[in-house]
Amino acid sequence: MFTPNNIQIALENLYDLCDPNYMMDMLENYGEEFDDISPKLLARAFRKMRK
Repeated sequence: MFTPNNIQIALENLYDLCDPNYMMDMLENYGEEFDDISPKLLARAFRKMRK
């Protein structure tokens, strides 16, 4: 089960994996842009968090 803290850490890892300009756009337009993140990239961020 994911907790808000786990999600925050995964999002920080995701930020590290993505283009900084894209992530700034996502943060500014959170609801619109969040759905556009690749599921594979999001899974990679969660895997990185577990290491």
